[in-house]
Amino acid sequence: MRATAPPPTRSRRGPLISLAIALLVMGLVVVAVRWAVDNTLTRHAEVEPGSSLLVTIHGERQSSAEHDEAELVEAVVAICQLEVGGEVDPDSLHLVDDDADLYQVVFTPSLDTSDRRQLKGCIQDVRIDHFKADIVSMEDLAG
Repeated sequence: MRATAPPPTRSRRGPLISLAIALLVMGLVVVAVRWAVDNTLTRHAEVEPGSSLLVTIHGERQSSAEHDEAELVEAVVAICQLEVGGEVDPDSLHLVDDDADLYQVVFTPSLDTSDRRQLKGCIQDVRIDHFKADIVSMEDLAG
Protein backbone atom coordinates (compact mmCIF):
# COMPACT_ATOMS: atom_id res chain seq x y z
CA MET A 1 0.00 0.00 0.00
CA ARG A 2 0.98 3.38 -0.67
CA ALA A 3 1.32 5.86 2.20
CA THR A 4 -0.49 9.10 1.69
CA ALA A 5 0.91 12.32 2.93
CA PRO A 6 -1.01 13.98 5.70
CA PRO A 7 -3.16 16.88 4.56
CA PRO A 8 -1.49 20.27 4.91
CA THR A 9 -1.98 21.76 8.35
CA ARG A 10 -2.16 25.27 7.08
CA SER A 11 -4.50 27.25 9.25
CA ARG A 12 -7.45 29.08 7.79
CA ARG A 13 -6.88 31.84 10.30
CA GLY A 14 -3.87 33.24 8.40
CA PRO A 15 -5.82 35.04 5.65
CA LEU A 16 -8.49 36.20 8.12
CA ILE A 17 -5.90 37.74 10.45
CA SER A 18 -4.20 39.47 7.52
CA LEU A 19 -7.54 40.82 6.33
CA ALA A 20 -8.45 42.04 9.82
CA ILE A 21 -5.10 43.81 10.20
CA ALA A 22 -5.45 45.43 6.78
CA LEU A 23 -8.95 46.67 7.64
CA LEU A 24 -7.75 47.99 10.99
CA VAL A 25 -4.85 49.87 9.38
CA MET A 26 -7.17 51.28 6.71
CA GLY A 27 -9.62 52.42 9.39
CA LEU A 28 -6.83 54.14 11.33
CA VAL A 29 -5.66 55.92 8.17
CA VAL A 30 -9.20 57.16 7.48
CA VAL A 31 -9.54 58.43 11.05
CA ALA A 32 -6.12 60.15 10.89
CA VAL A 33 -6.94 61.87 7.58
CA ARG A 34 -10.32 63.01 8.90
CA TRP A 35 -8.67 64.41 12.04
CA ALA A 36 -6.05 66.24 9.95
CA VAL A 37 -8.70 67.77 7.70
CA ASP A 38 -10.83 68.90 10.66
CA ASN A 39 -7.87 70.49 12.42
CA THR A 40 -6.05 72.15 9.55
CA LEU A 41 -8.62 73.49 7.09
CA THR A 42 -10.02 76.95 7.60
CA ARG A 43 -13.76 77.03 8.01
CA HIS A 44 -15.52 80.34 7.69
CA ALA A 45 -18.80 81.10 9.42
CA GLU A 46 -21.40 83.63 8.35
CA VAL A 47 -21.24 86.99 10.10
CA GLU A 48 -24.04 89.51 10.40
CA PRO A 49 -23.85 91.98 7.48
CA GLY A 50 -24.23 95.06 9.72
CA SER A 51 -21.92 93.84 12.47
CA SER A 52 -18.67 95.53 13.49
CA LEU A 53 -15.54 94.47 15.29
CA LEU A 54 -13.47 96.86 17.41
CA VAL A 55 -9.79 95.86 17.34
CA THR A 56 -7.32 97.33 19.84
CA ILE A 57 -3.72 97.27 18.66
CA HIS A 58 -0.53 97.90 20.60
CA GLY A 59 2.24 99.37 18.47
CA GLU A 60 5.92 99.40 19.33
CA ARG A 61 8.08 101.77 17.31
CA GLN A 62 11.81 101.77 17.80
CA SER A 63 13.66 105.06 17.80
CA SER A 64 15.28 104.37 14.44
CA ALA A 65 11.94 104.24 12.65
CA GLU A 66 11.54 106.91 9.98
CA HIS A 67 7.75 107.11 10.04
CA ASP A 68 5.21 108.28 12.56
CA GLU A 69 3.72 105.50 14.71
CA ALA A 70 0.15 106.21 13.56
CA GLU A 71 1.26 105.85 9.92
CA LEU A 72 2.91 102.54 10.71
CA VAL A 73 -0.20 101.20 12.46
CA GLU A 74 -2.29 102.29 9.49
CA ALA A 75 0.09 100.53 7.10
CA VAL A 76 0.04 97.27 9.09
CA VAL A 77 -3.77 97.34 9.29
CA ALA A 78 -4.04 98.04 5.54
CA ILE A 79 -1.77 95.10 4.71
CA CYS A 80 -3.58 92.69 7.02
CA GLN A 81 -7.03 93.84 5.95
CA LEU A 82 -6.33 92.20 2.61
CA GLU A 83 -6.16 88.78 4.29
CA VAL A 84 -9.53 88.84 6.04
CA GLY A 85 -13.21 89.10 5.10
CA GLY A 86 -14.01 92.47 6.66
CA GLU A 87 -12.93 95.94 5.71
CA VAL A 88 -11.61 98.74 7.88
CA ASP A 89 -14.10 101.56 8.32
CA PRO A 90 -12.64 104.73 6.83
CA ASP A 91 -11.29 107.11 9.46
CA SER A 92 -11.92 104.64 12.31
CA LEU A 93 -8.25 104.22 13.19
CA HIS A 94 -7.39 106.41 16.15
CA LEU A 95 -5.05 106.60 19.13
CA VAL A 96 -6.76 105.71 22.41
CA ASP A 97 -3.81 105.70 24.85
CA ASP A 98 -0.63 107.56 23.97
CA ASP A 99 1.29 106.25 27.00
CA ALA A 100 0.49 102.61 26.19
CA ASP A 101 0.66 103.10 22.39
CA LEU A 102 -2.85 101.71 21.90
CA TYR A 103 -4.84 102.25 18.74
CA GLN A 104 -8.34 101.15 17.80
CA VAL A 105 -9.81 100.35 14.43
CA VAL A 106 -13.24 99.06 13.37
CA PHE A 107 -13.80 96.24 10.87
CA THR A 108 -17.18 95.97 9.13
CA PRO A 109 -18.62 93.43 8.90
CA SER A 110 -17.24 91.68 11.94
CA LEU A 111 -14.78 88.82 11.43
CA ASP A 112 -15.44 85.14 12.06
CA THR A 113 -13.10 83.05 14.21
CA SER A 114 -10.86 82.05 11.30
CA ASP A 115 -10.47 85.63 10.09
CA ARG A 116 -9.77 86.84 13.64
CA ARG A 117 -6.95 84.31 13.95
CA GLN A 118 -5.65 85.31 10.53
CA LEU A 119 -5.74 89.01 11.40
CA LYS A 120 -3.96 88.49 14.73
CA GLY A 121 -1.23 86.40 13.08
CA CYS A 122 -0.77 88.91 10.29
CA ILE A 123 -0.56 91.89 12.65
CA GLN A 124 2.06 90.06 14.74
CA ASP A 125 4.11 88.96 11.73
CA VAL A 126 4.27 92.16 9.67
CA ARG A 127 7.39 94.25 10.22
CA ILE A 128 7.65 97.72 8.73
CA ASP A 129 10.44 100.20 9.41
CA HIS A 130 11.46 98.99 12.90
CA PHE A 131 7.85 98.70 13.99
CA LYS A 132 5.91 95.77 15.35
CA ALA A 133 2.34 95.48 16.52
CA ASP A 134 0.11 93.08 18.39
CA ILE A 135 -3.63 92.80 18.92
CA VAL A 136 -4.64 93.48 22.51
CA SER A 137 -8.37 92.78 22.13
CA MET A 138 -11.21 92.22 19.69
CA GLU A 139 -14.74 93.18 20.69
CA ASP A 140 -17.96 92.83 18.75
CA LEU A 141 -19.86 96.10 18.66
CA ALA A 142 -23.59 96.22 19.06
CA GLY A 143 -25.19 97.12 15.75
